[in-house]
This record gives sequence, C-alpha cells and structure tokens, in this order.
Amino acid sequence: MAIVFVSARNKQNAFFWGIAVLLVLFLGMISLIVFLPEFLNMPSEVPPSMTYQSPNTNVDLRILNSDTLTNLEPFNVMEATFSYTVTNAAGKKTTGTISAASREEAQSRLEGSGFKVESLEETKVGRANPFVSY
Repeated sequence: MAIVFVSARNKQNAFFWGIAVLLVLFLGMISLIVFLPEFLNMPSEVPPSMTYQSPNTNVDLRILNSDTLTNLEPFNVMEATFSYTVTNAAGKKTTGTISAASREEAQSRLEGSGFKVESLEETKVGRANPFVSY
C-alpha cells in the first residue's frame, strides 16, 4: 500500500479552482434561464420603433454674417489686484487693495477719489513656494 502525501497548498488550489468552475457553471445556467426565452421569441425583423432614426437637422450658417455677431464687444481685460498706500486731503495715510485692468487705471481711480497715491504695486496671485505648508 502506497501512501501519497498531497500538500495543503495543492488542496487549497484545487478547492478554489473547483469553486470557481462551479460558480461559472452556475452563472452560465442562470443566464441561459433568463435570456434564452428572449432569444427564442425574437422576431426575424426589427420593428422600426426599435431602430435608430436620425433626426432631421439643418445648420444655418447665415448667423456668421449677421449684424449681431459682427457688432459683438470684445471681452474686458482681466483685472489685476493692486495694493496701495494713499494720503487723503487731511494727510491721513490709508492702505488697501484695488482691482483694475492696469496700473494707470488703478492710479486714476484713486486720484479720482481725491487721494494722493504714495505707492501702488500689483499683488501677485498665489504663493512664492506652493509646496511649503502653512
């Protein structure tokens, strides 16, 4: 009488493969039970209600030559933020920020409000080193 030793690893592999094969067979039988009647009762021709019918579309390119399109205004220039130091009529210094399209526009707005501009600098967006934590 010969004694054959089968390792636990081989038993485990055989068990998992057996379960996998049974699962595939089970799913195959369930899918046949569910979908086979659909395939057997399928008509030979597909009715027009089940087919794709492309919509009737017309593209009117006359809009490209219309007055509405040719008279469009261009987008405004993106405004930048400027930090300022100003002096009012009483001599009191004030600091703050203002948004304007250019440095000249920011300065004219501040002077138009009755301030004397001491300094006006554009503030940079973001951080100098974005990879350093706060």
